[in-house]
Amino acid sequence: MKQMRELFDQMRDYFKDYPQWVPEVVIGLFFGLITGFLVRLLGKYFVLTATALLVSVLVLYYGGFVTFHSQQALAFFGWVKTPSMHEVVTSFLNGIKDSLVAWAVGIVGFIIGWKLGG
Repeated sequence: MKQMRELFDQMRDYFKDYPQWVPEVVIGLFFGLITGFLVRLLGKYFVLTATALLVSVLVLYYGGFVTFHSQQALAFFGWVKTPSMHEVVTSFLNGIKDSLVAWAVGIVGFIIGWKLGG
């Protein structure tokens, strides 16, 4: 989450001479189009791969072949401690509120990308 926020802020800095809604529209439309197109085109393969990966990891974990170190995963997302569900939802909703135009245009871009995908 932290990395995505930093990427979004870098893209905003690139468009700093324009009104605030312009970079949000560009970023939201771009990511929406790409995401919608890829989900339509590769969605079935992604679900099958993710399911196989999850089952494999669970079998390896419960068989004692691998261990999961949650602190590294939390550090990747920029969290110091395991967040509660309330903290996760609040953080997500605050992110949407901060960039409402980008989310709205991203949804429209996703729909367009979905229609364009195979």
